[in-house]
Amino acid sequence: MKHILKAKDLRALMTYNPDTGGLFWKARTPELYRKYSQASQGMAERSCTWFNQRYAGEHVGITMNGNNTYVRIAIGSGAGNIRKNILDLIWVVVTGKEPYGLVRLLDTNCARTVDNIVCLSPHIAQLFRNPRAGIYRNREEKTFYWRIYQGKSLDQQGGFKTIQEARVARDNKLKELGLWQETLLNDVYS
Repeated sequence: MKHILKAKDLRALMTYNPDTGGLFWKARTPELYRKYSQASQGMAERSCTWFNQRYAGEHVGITMNGNNTYVRIAIGSGAGNIRKNILDLIWVVVTGKEPYGLVRLLDTNCARTVDNIVCLSPHIAQLFRNPRAGIYRNREEKTFYWRIYQGKSLDQQGGFKTIQEARVARDNKLKELGLWQETLLNDVYS
């Protein structure tokens, strides 16, 4: 295992169509192949010839895991075999550098086109990960309660007569937990 695929090498492996949001394989070179494998020059040339005849110019295939879309890239063995989020990969191919934070679509109903992809700062990215907090209404009991989600854990308290009481209690709990600055707040009435 020599080293992990670098941004400039990812750009050498594929090209991006900004109009359709599609990634396409470029022809591989034996030099790039040998950078990430222990193969001899002859083996690298044969592997690249095989790949280029079948895949050069073709649309890059994807794999899905839940709502996440990935691209599998295999060059040789070990460090050359990676699975990368497609939005992160598009960011690398377009900009030539790894994203600083999370890469997301501005509008999830749109294509993966350049003007719809944005790299979020780590502070904003934290809001997407955790924690989240909200105020909810119990219609049957006519009371309000708050919930704080931290990863997979949930903290909640209810029985407040007004939404203002629930907000104050929620905010105090966030300050107590040390989460006040980085929490995404939303008030949802159900």
